Formats: sequence, C-alpha cells, structure tokens
Amino acid sequence: MEESRRRLETLKQELEELLAREELLWQQRGKALWLKAGDRNTVFFPLKLQNAIKCLKDEQSFCHTSNLAIQSLIQDYFRGIFTSTTPTPSVIDECLTCLSPIVSDEVNDALLHPYTTDEVRRTLNQMHPLKSPVPDGMCPGCFQRFWSFVGSDTTSCVLHFLNERSLHPCLNTTNIVLLPKSANPKTILDFRPISLCNIVYKITSKAIANPLKPILYDIISPAQSPFISGCLITDNVLIAHEINHFLANKYWGKTCHVSLKLDISKAYDRVERSFLERVLYRLGYHDKRVRLIMTCASTISCSFLLNGVRFGSLHPERGIQ
Repeated sequence: MEESRRRLETLKQELEELLAREELLWQQRGKALWLKAGDRNTVFFPLKLQNAIKCLKDEQSFCHTSNLAIQSLIQDYFRGIFTSTTPTPSVIDECLTCLSPIVSDEVNDALLHPYTTDEVRRTLNQMHPLKSPVPDGMCPGCFQRFWSFVGSDTTSCVLHFLNERSLHPCLNTTNIVLLPKSANPKTILDFRPISLCNIVYKITSKAIANPLKPILYDIISPAQSPFISGCLITDNVLIAHEINHFLANKYWGKTCHVSLKLDISKAYDRVERSFLERVLYRLGYHDKRVRLIMTCASTISCSFLLNGVRFGSLHPERGIQ
C-alpha cells in the first residue's frame, strides 16, 4: 500500500512537470506576454484555427482554397513588391536636394569604434526572451539562458561581421508570416506581413542601431513620431486634427493652405536600396557605417509561412526588414 502511494505521488509530480513544460511551450508560441500565472494558457490556441488562411481572393475576386494556389498568390504579390524599379541617380538626387549633412565628424568617430564582447551580450539582454521563434527555431531566451554554451561562438560570429563587415548569407534568412488585420480577411491586402529574423542577425542589427539612437532626434522630423523613442503614432492623429481645425476656421488672409491625405502602402517594403544609400551619404555618415548598413539591407533572403508550413524562396531587390 505504501509503495503504491509513493508511486502515485511520483506519477503526479511527473505529470505536473510535463504539464508545466507544455504550458511553457505554448506560452512561447502564443506570445501571451501578459500571462504570468493562472490557468494553463492552452485555451488560447483555438485562435490558431481562426488565423489560418483557408481562402484568398486574387485581383479578379476569384477565391482560391488550395494551398498551392494560395502560396502562388502570396509569392507573386511579394515578388512584385520586392522588385526594384531601378531609379536613376539623377532622380534620387533630385529628391534629396533639401537634405543637408547632419552627422558631424565627432559623431562619426564615435560610431566607428570597434564593437566588443560586452556590447554583444548587452544587446542580447535587451531582447524579450519570448520573441517569436525564428527560422532556426530559437528565441532570445534560449541564447540568454545558455549563454555559457553558445556565447563564444555567437559573439565571434557577430563581431566578425560588425568589425570585418563579412556576413554569411545564411544568417540573413527571414520567414515572413501573414497576420490578419481584420476579423474576416479576404485578400492579401487584409494581412500584415511580419518578418521573423535569425537571432544572430537580430543581435547584429540591434548593435548597429543602438549607437544611432542618440542622434535620431536631430535626423528624424518631429512629425515622424512613430520612429522616435517615447513618442506614439497617435501623436500624429492629434496634429492632423489641429491642422484640419486650423483650415476649417481660416476665413481671411491672402495666404492659402491645403492639406493632403496620402495613403502610403508598404512603405518599408518599397524603399529602394540606392535611395537608402544616397540618404545615408547625404546625412554625412562615414563610408564604413554606410557599408555596414547596406550589407544588412542587401543580403536578405526570405521564405513564407502559410499555416505554419514554410514555402518559397525570394531575394528582395528593395525594402527594409
């Protein structure tokens, strides 16, 4: 009898351990970041069925239901988005006539310092441990917890690129997953593409971006609030409201004003790399810093995820991930 009781207690402990592991797995996959305690969160995952893409309409409003047809629609759409229009240098320079150098020699000297091991570790620790798993299946928490095992190789790989500007193509592979913008998405325009990058690339790009943050306030217009830390995109809503209020109440004066509502679709994905390069040079960045950024932007290869299944391969000619 006593042996049976001990056996029962042992089985209970094993069951609790397995359930805890299952909960952690689904918590990582579900990214329910606010869930700290309480009932096991596996009840969230019927939403996975709701977010599955089972039907997608093409430009002629014909509904495709087979996975192959949906995959073809997705690849064709993004191939069109990521294909460069090859703008001429004269056209780009004409767009940048009002852009003057802002980055000083002192700032460039500070940006050109050699990266160190401490910077790599500090950059990794700035990431949330349960960010979405990437093409290699790892999340930042894996690297943070087992840094004693993977730290040396990871640091060596990151510093080799940051200091030598040599990036292996496999480190810049990205999975693009489509998230619905509405409750009942019908076309591909109703989905928001999210890029899932490798952890090593995330560390690299974040290490490049961190030293730039102190000077962003001088480079970015105050009206571009979503790109400034501590500001909200809703700030622009208030500005737009004030502009319309001003126009509606202006009844006198010789000066006329007009407001334009521009719908810029897929702005990040349509940025020409030649344009980005010219902007960086016009702002006054050193050639080494520009080469580092352009290497990140020009070595991207991406695949797509449809209902958890990876497919396709694409090398974008433009766009920023």
